[in-house]
Amino acid sequence: MESLKVDIGCGYEKRPGFIGVDKVAAEGVDHVVDVEREALPFADRTVDTIFSAHCFEHLAEHALIFHEISRVAVNGARLEIWTPYAWTDEAFIYTHRTFFNELHYLHPCCMFPEHWRPILGADWQLEEVQFVVTDEVLADLRRNGIGLEFALKYMKGVAVEFGVHLRVWHEDMPERTPPRRTHSRTRDGIRLAVASPAPTGRLARLWNGLLPRSRAQV
Repeated sequence: MESLKVDIGCGYEKRPGFIGVDKVAAEGVDHVVDVEREALPFADRTVDTIFSAHCFEHLAEHALIFHEISRVAVNGARLEIWTPYAWTDEAFIYTHRTFFNELHYLHPCCMFPEHWRPILGADWQLEEVQFVVTDEVLADLRRNGIGLEFALKYMKGVAVEFGVHLRVWHEDMPERTPPRRTHSRTRDGIRLAVASPAPTGRLARLWNGLLPRSRAQV
């Protein structure tokens, strides 16, 4: 049976070639589902690509949908999630209830995977964190001699949105490695490495040589 591609929270802009899931019926929505409370309408391990853009920030309860993503995902399925970046004004507009940053994914994927595996229902591998940064912002940073890594760490309004690229593993997960950090002008634009200056302190420990910690340290 051919594996499925699913767009969660698709609204009126379902990704081409994907099956649309949303809480509200609309053109392009194939399944009306309240993902905070209802199961996804797909059999176990039948979905090979899961995409979601600007849906999860509207949710307060993520445990069920995360577990459902793992349930329906084939081994090694690709998962791509986009939300406003927590340190931008767009994150705080009405109806947004969760303000996502890198730690939301580093915590279950890199820092405490043993604690999170029963919650997620699988191992999640964080492969890449992608920031959308406009040319205007990059020009302002260059003009003021500020590196992008420093700006992302300490300043607001730098990244308009960010996406995470993950894999879902039920078995045979590859060795964990630090995720790539990239930036692009648009979500689908050319991705360049975030660099200069290199991260320091706690962020450096998260990016470089990060090892899973014990459940007792959560």
